[in-house]
Amino acid sequence: MRILIIFCLFLLCNPIQAAEPVTAELLSEPFRESYQPEVKVSGNVIVGVMSGAAQAALREDRLGVHVDSAMAGTEVCVRATSNDGIYQSRNHYRLPAATDQAHLPYASGMGDVLGGFGPRGLAVAVASGDCETTAAGTFLVAGALDEDADTPVTIFVNGFGATDVFVATGDGTDLEPCEYIDEGRRTTYDFYCTLASVPAGPRSVTIVRERFGREQPEISLKLIGLGE
Repeated sequence: MRILIIFCLFLLCNPIQAAEPVTAELLSEPFRESYQPEVKVSGNVIVGVMSGAAQAALREDRLGVHVDSAMAGTEVCVRATSNDGIYQSRNHYRLPAATDQAHLPYASGMGDVLGGFGPRGLAVAVASGDCETTAAGTFLVAGALDEDADTPVTIFVNGFGATDVFVATGDGTDLEPCEYIDEGRRTTYDFYCTLASVPAGPRSVTIVRERFGREQPEISLKLIGLGE
């Protein structure tokens, strides 16, 4: 009985801590970001795949992703792009071998700039492969460390002249309309699509663009959510 009491007191004084996120390795040192008001931007169709907390996570250095078994130990490119194209960053990381939450260190020297963007003013994408790869593929949902895995996910899209954009999951037959961004300078993206949540395992998503009813090439990608 005395041993049991001592053990219980030990647990009260020393609560079990949740596992800390493992930090990814930054391969593109020094950290690369730019602020160029007159820059001419040409970008990708998929500009961001993120939760609502990812934008604040950049300036707080709390950017996190969930690493599943297929992505453990692989390389990713983290891009942050403002809607007006003035701010951009592009950095190369190696994910930890552990299949859990990973911290992507974001050592920005432009905290004031990052804090000045409004909602939907900054898109974050964590894409598989190195930063020279431009084709859409697998994206890890960018979020904040310890964020709820069931949070909605936003996909920022550069329509490249499209008048309508849709998102489809699964077999691609059920299209949901994406919203046009009608405020601000829309240099790098002009639509956003919302998913209620994304599971930890890969989820197939298709972006469908139309220009006055005429379909443009579809973009197929796989998303990995923030956790179980």
